[in-house]
Amino acid sequence: METPGLPSQRLPHLGIGRQDTRNAAPEGVGSGSWLRVSIPLATLARVANFLFKTEPSTYSYQDLVGERRAVWDGVSNPLALKHLRSVRKGDTVAIYHTGDEKQVVGLATAASDPYADPKLADAKRVVVDLKPERSLPRPVALSEFRADKVLGTADLVRLPRLSVMPLTAAHWKRLLELAGA
Repeated sequence: METPGLPSQRLPHLGIGRQDTRNAAPEGVGSGSWLRVSIPLATLARVANFLFKTEPSTYSYQDLVGERRAVWDGVSNPLALKHLRSVRKGDTVAIYHTGDEKQVVGLATAASDPYADPKLADAKRVVVDLKPERSLPRPVALSEFRADKVLGTADLVRLPRLSVMPLTAAHWKRLLELAGA
């Protein structure tokens, strides 16, 4: 079965085939039992980019730098929670300051997969652990997102109240270009 949006690919050197899940030996290998497993390509090489928003008077990027690791909590919007549930350990995160600043100021890495918020009795509410990576050489303002052809398509512009959102590879590349990173 082919996964929509992903090319069909067979990896015979690993005994992995995306379409062929029959119990058959690859060509050139003697008869007998041969294990084939279907694994989505996205699982083999998955690195995702996200943007997390925070009010700097409540919790700023510099607070994250000072703590060196923090639990990212307080997300309650259903769509933002859906995006937060898709974060995986090692994913990259742009930290955006809301309020008067309205700009991306730093980069972080997801230090954990999502897990139930230990402070709440609601299994739907999840959190992730974040570690700071580096401050951006030049913050990228919301006005630059709006004016830019690539970044103008990001959820930050389309859904401005959303606190957690994915960024495409093109968004991420352009963000780093504008930031001088």
